[in-house]
Amino acid sequence: MYIKNDRSELILSLIDKSVNIRTVVDLGCNDGATLSGLNFNKSLSAIDYHGIDYEITPSVINNNEISFHICDLNGELLEIKDLLKTSDLTLLLDVLEHLHKPEQFLERLSQIIKPSSQLVITAPNASSIRMLYAWLKKDFPRNDIGYFDRTHCSWFTTKSLSNITLSKFNYKKIGYIYSKNPVIKLLQKSFPARLASQFFILLTVR
Repeated sequence: MYIKNDRSELILSLIDKSVNIRTVVDLGCNDGATLSGLNFNKSLSAIDYHGIDYEITPSVINNNEISFHICDLNGELLEIKDLLKTSDLTLLLDVLEHLHKPEQFLERLSQIIKPSSQLVITAPNASSIRMLYAWLKKDFPRNDIGYFDRTHCSWFTTKSLSNITLSKFNYKKIGYIYSKNPVIKLLQKSFPARLASQFFILLTVR
């Protein structure tokens, strides 16, 4: 579980802000930190912020600027179908790897969200040297949070996730997420496919 993990800066660096973004939906929002960050930044024209998760923590219920909804993303999404149809920006930040059938989820999502909606996906990078290091150590960690989160059901690379989404989505941007430490960032940029722990994809529906 990621608490107070505001990734609004990353989102704003990726999306096309020239289009009208009125409604933002964060699937797997946790405590709503990213939505709060986007709302606080005020660089979007959005007026509606919606967070979706399988449960809502008591600390976020009183946030009057964000609407929180309970939905199991492994299901049919019926509870949030109408909401997704209105979304101009849909976020899937470190969510796909937790789902039982991510391919089916993306298929279902592509049939619901409108073509003009921007979709941002982030995921752990399975081609990272961290995976090789675990293999060499003959030990696959099962941590509570992070790269080796024990609740991960699937692993992706930019290529494997691209293959899954290619037929249903148009690609706008694809790349890696770098450390905020300038030294580590410089090192990661020299060989991102192996040294970056996460990647992103920005999509729209075909």
